[in-house]
Amino acid sequence: MVTQDISRAWMIEKVLPAIRDRWPMCSRGSTIYIQQDNARPHIKTFDEKLLEAAKTDGFDIRLTCQAPNSPELNVLDLGYFRAIQSLQYQEAPRNIDELVKVVEKSYKDLSPKALNHVFITLQECMI
Repeated sequence: MVTQDISRAWMIEKVLPAIRDRWPMCSRGSTIYIQQDNARPHIKTFDEKLLEAAKTDGFDIRLTCQAPNSPELNVLDLGYFRAIQSLQYQEAPRNIDELVKVVEKSYKDLSPKALNHVFITLQECMI
């Protein structure tokens, strides 16, 4: 079962370091928002431990929640799940194990360019 403590640890130990490692040096002074839905196990946007960890190395990383019942502002619903789902449909898995393998393969095969289009679509929806 996922709890807020597990979500916080995952965010601090996995997500924040991944962002820091991949974020372009020229954009390090800008604010980075991590959007989450409003699921109960997710951490609060003003969680002190997360906020402290998010300021490490001169970064300004903030947590925000999408508007409730707002799939047009959920980047996962908006395009990411659809993109990997279309790749997964090409494989036609016959059981759960095959489905898991196909989804993992779809995730690996999804191009950065396709993901960029998803985020551009999100930005346009927000505007």
